[in-house]
Amino acid sequence: FWGREQLQLWLSSRQLDVRLEILQACVSFVACVIYIIETYYSYLDENLFFVVIEKMMGVYFFLDFLLNFYLAPHKLRFLLTLSSILDLCTIIPAFVYSLSLSVDFPDTVWILRLFRVFRLLRLMRMQRFFSGVTESNYKLELYSFVLLLVALIVCFAGVMQVVERDQNLQFHEVLYWIMVTLSTVGYGDVTPQTAWGQ
Repeated sequence: FWGREQLQLWLSSRQLDVRLEILQACVSFVACVIYIIETYYSYLDENLFFVVIEKMMGVYFFLDFLLNFYLAPHKLRFLLTLSSILDLCTIIPAFVYSLSLSVDFPDTVWILRLFRVFRLLRLMRMQRFFSGVTESNYKLELYSFVLLLVALIVCFAGVMQVVERDQNLQFHEVLYWIMVTLSTVGYGDVTPQTAWGQ
């Protein structure tokens, strides 16, 4: 069995670490796209193809987390990084939601759907990809800021869609509401009705 240093050296010597980051960014993007598609077609939650794809992505994210945890020289410091917290916020809800599909708790389904929204935070993992692509600190900061802004807007749109579930708003309508609210005083055509939404 390889030690931490040997494995890290082997990964970097074959540039597998960069390839894994690119794969991580691509899979994260696909996970976000699948989440958004499922908001329009709720029956896809039970579609075998999408269930298998989601579970495979969840296992991949979990194995990637374990690999990074193993390679980290300071385990506690690694667990407290923003990247690790984002990983745990997206990995754990995915498994909890997939386990809950076999149990019928109608009052708690919306809470589990809210946890699924955190998969949209995987967009933040793409920041690692940008750090390997650009040499300029200014460009990296700009990419990071834009990525953070997009991830937060999309994530809050998902949260508001779940919280305002009684209005049956589509994802693009909630995204529109968030954009209008952030950029102006709002038009009032889409408004939150629940106490949590307000």
